[in-house]
Amino acid sequence: MKDVAFRPFGEMPAIREGKVSLKCQGMKISSSLSSGKASVHGKKPIKIKSGSFSMKDYAAKERSGETKLSLEGDAITIAAIADRRPLRVMERMKVSANQFSGKGYADIVARFPIGKGADYSQVDWHVLLDLQNASSSKALGGRKFTDANIVIDATPTAAKVVGFAKIDGVKAKLNLIEPIGKSGKAKRKREVVALMEEDARKAFGIDLNPAVKGPIKVTIFQEGGLEKYKIDFKESEISMPWVGWSKGRGIAAEAEFALKKQGELFKLNDFKLQGAGFYTAGNLVMSKSGLISADIKQLKLNESDSIS
Repeated sequence: MKDVAFRPFGEMPAIREGKVSLKCQGMKISSSLSSGKASVHGKKPIKIKSGSFSMKDYAAKERSGETKLSLEGDAITIAAIADRRPLRVMERMKVSANQFSGKGYADIVARFPIGKGADYSQVDWHVLLDLQNASSSKALGGRKFTDANIVIDATPTAAKVVGFAKIDGVKAKLNLIEPIGKSGKAKRKREVVALMEEDARKAFGIDLNPAVKGPIKVTIFQEGGLEKYKIDFKESEISMPWVGWSKGRGIAAEAEFALKKQGELFKLNDFKLQGAGFYTAGNLVMSKSGLISADIKQLKLNESDSIS
């Protein structure tokens, strides 16, 4: 059948110009969609690459069906479709579909009861969004996201985001989990890993000049409501002449701290830095111009030292 129009489930937009085949075998009904189009008001139509619907027993007292759809088009339209009820993926992730640009692909699977009295809470769904060269017109977590190639794997309990994006102009690897609903089955996770040169560090408010020269590997994660950092200094040079310690490239050294922005200042609380024969702990205050103050609680310059 050609030029078929139908609505797949819930408040999903109608599929038009569909090319559909229908099969009945005993009590089972199945159909497949080889092509079609769908649109959301005010946005460019997207392509339906494939789709299917099946009902195992149409005569059963409690009937259920399964729909699968594979979509391709502009990221803003794909995101808007994924935000329709009962999915509401963008809303659940606390973002707007309208803020995205780029290319998008989506695979949607939904299983639902058929008959009077059925509601959206009974729909079991799974959405896989692939956003390519995507950008957000609005800040996410207070930072600018561009050139993103990410996959969003969403279910009624959690949305997982993996991939790469430029954050404030810095290329970073993302690994995020956002709990959905009230099941408590998923825990929030926000981890960003980036290799930062000196200019990138300034953009992130962790300008370590003149003490640190060269690239550093930065891991940013959320813990207890705070933004925490772990920094690998192995490929950089560190020079701290005021305490008589330095290291060259290739020598291991790591730091960790909780970052809190206060006006133009960046407070590095519970700061710890350790390397070969060196350890220091305390609290630092920095600006984009560099170090403002350091409250050192503990200092160790060699294996036998212990200053606190």
